[in-house]
Amino acid sequence: MKQLHAIGTATKGLTTEGKVYWRSGNGDENSIMIISDEESYVSYSTSFLISRARKNIETLENFLVEFTIEKLTSEYGESWESRIPERTFEKLDQQRRRNEYNKWINVPQDHIFCNANITDFADIYRQEWQLFKPTFGDKEITLGKLKEIGYLRNAIQHNSELESREYIFFNTTVERFLDSFQNKNT
Repeated sequence: MKQLHAIGTATKGLTTEGKVYWRSGNGDENSIMIISDEESYVSYSTSFLISRARKNIETLENFLVEFTIEKLTSEYGESWESRIPERTFEKLDQQRRRNEYNKWINVPQDHIFCNANITDFADIYRQEWQLFKPTFGDKEITLGKLKEIGYLRNAIQHNSELESREYIFFNTTVERFLDSFQNKNT
């Protein structure tokens, strides 16, 4: 059916009951319609959750890059990179030198943050907490949430099998975090 769909002779959709169907033909008595079982719907639903999670990863990591650079630069000027914890800096520098980078991060490929992720920023915030405290508030809550979503971020990006509730938790937490930050700055 997927091959027929690819060439335009079959359609895919959802029934009113939420089941995935494939239809070949124009609806006359010679048409073929296949309604799949619940697993297909779950798979369809999970695909949506994964896609949303990956978009949230991109949005969050770009936000963290811009926000962190802005805060560190305003406090330390051009020497802000020296404020990155040594282990985190070494890891990021190695990845940068190996030309590993996240294509969605809005910095040049030779920038120190070209492959930074949520846990890297949590390390920076932990070391420089006094600088970030006015924005984030409670240290343990903020770093705890970043640790949780950092773990899920890595699982999502490396295609580990997660349950729907884990994707929902990740998406909700990231979206609420970004919304609350935007509300603080408006």
